[in-house]
Amino acid sequence: MNIIKNILVPVNFSKSSKNAVTTAIAMCKRHDAELHLMHIIDTEQLIPTAGMNIPLTGLEDKMIYELNQKLKQYAQEISSAEGLVCHTYCDSGFVPYAISEKAKALNADLIVIGGRNKNSVSNLLPGNTAYNVVKQALQPVLIVPATSKSISFKNILMPVRPILNIAEKYEFIKPIIKKNGASVFVLGAANEYQPQKYQAMKNVISKTVEDMGKHNVPAEHEYYFGSKLADAVIEKSKKLRADLIVITTTFNRSIKQFFVGSYTRKIANNNSTPVLCIKPYNMVLEDYDMKMQLKTPALS
Repeated sequence: MNIIKNILVPVNFSKSSKNAVTTAIAMCKRHDAELHLMHIIDTEQLIPTAGMNIPLTGLEDKMIYELNQKLKQYAQEISSAEGLVCHTYCDSGFVPYAISEKAKALNADLIVIGGRNKNSVSNLLPGNTAYNVVKQALQPVLIVPATSKSISFKNILMPVRPILNIAEKYEFIKPIIKKNGASVFVLGAANEYQPQKYQAMKNVISKTVEDMGKHNVPAEHEYYFGSKLADAVIEKSKKLRADLIVITTTFNRSIKQFFVGSYTRKIANNNSTPVLCIKPYNMVLEDYDMKMQLKTPALS
């Protein structure tokens, strides 16, 4: 069973990020974990527009210092009120990459990040911060809706597609299920009915649900076949009044460097429920190898 001991939360002091902090605090208490707060100054925002004459010398350092003091005060308030060990970090750079690198350096078990308002036009674009973090990070990423605070997860929806990584998802959420006393609804979903894929998916789901029963976890399951997988998941979460959706993060591999898969994006953007995004292990290895290759100078 995975143990959640270090949770990283990007903070920009918005309502959305404060909701994420609230969720992370509750999780830290349940899992006896340490809280890591990070603020990143987006250096792209510091680049002057053409025609502007703004001196940047020392500006970045000054901003980092001031925000670091603000973040430390915020952390002290949390530590005093909640009795948690709380660390702070303030840096600058490309925000999703900085978050991903910090999570790796800390050996974080989970990143908790605030989402955007589901009606925001920016959610239609692949460039919003939460999804770039999902794309960059090796760790699971929990996206907390901008419109609500999530303190506990009692009713978990776990969609399963023919990717068949249900064992990885279940292994990660076992402590979440246990600490919350949660029930789980497993939704087998595929674009179309294919006997071989259906049987393979059915076998894995049945085995997982049986294992949940052995550990006294209330569990149900059903299947959906159709082209609108994300819509089916969203609709099921509403009917179940789920307070957490656990999905596999997938990408269109032909343009993987730029776009997160529409399935992942649609579920997280169009739902008022927290979404936990978990990469399949083989994709984590691929991403790690790619990052290492980018860091290693080519030999001439």
